[in-house]
Amino acid sequence: MGLIMDSMIGFGRDFKVEDGVLMKYTGNDTEVTIPDGVTSIGESAFENCERLTSIMLPDSVTSIDYMAFCQGKSFGFHYRTTNNMTSIDYNVFHDCRNLKEIKINKNNNTCCDVDGVLFSKDKKILVAYPAGREGSYSIPEGVTNIGDNAFYDCERLTSINIPDSVVSIGIFAFWDCTWLTRINIPDRVKSIGDNAFGLCTHLRRINIPDSVTSIGDSAFNGCRNLKEIKITIHIVIWTEYFSARIKKHLLYVRQVEREVILYQRV
Repeated sequence: MGLIMDSMIGFGRDFKVEDGVLMKYTGNDTEVTIPDGVTSIGESAFENCERLTSIMLPDSVTSIDYMAFCQGKSFGFHYRTTNNMTSIDYNVFHDCRNLKEIKINKNNNTCCDVDGVLFSKDKKILVAYPAGREGSYSIPEGVTNIGDNAFYDCERLTSINIPDSVVSIGIFAFWDCTWLTRINIPDRVKSIGDNAFGLCTHLRRINIPDSVTSIGDSAFNGCRNLKEIKITIHIVIWTEYFSARIKKHLLYVRQVEREVILYQRV
């Protein structure tokens, strides 16, 4: 109790801070300036702060934990990190459906942004795409990994161009991208993570190339409008990849050389 009282005195009544970690913001402001001396934004610290539109971080902040800003539905600011940031956990912006841009200080040694999209410093991992953006997006050539939750809840994303450099698609990578209708997976992709395309409810066609050797559980779960899957014959289609509703309607139609084409029954 003494620790919490000390944190309130030093950082203000709206900030619960323990050992430099902002554990919870309890205020109701639309614009928040995090006090200097806070070193980390804790897990779910701003959860359900639905009025929040902007946050200013002090240079003392070096890390942001899992789902720190989750369900900030008004969170539509152009987010900027300090140059001291060393760690941003995945899914930090969960359900921040108005977020348009993520900007990283150019002197940051851990991550960077390319046109407002968050990448690892070497630009090989796409970490987070702002969920508030609309339309199509082309992942830059040279990216090798689409990170876990990278496009999570990007409901207004209509098409995605994945370059040939990509070799893996992480868990929940395109979860709930409801307006994606078709995805072409490049020939170098080796693995597709659990729930990677779950709840892509308008996804109608997908091509899985010969290079893929691993498909995670429920990778296409909830894709209720999936009509056609092209997959090479050496890949065994385990039932966990698809929801029960889709499995019931998928029908093996034909094999052309080494390619199996599955269609959904009319």
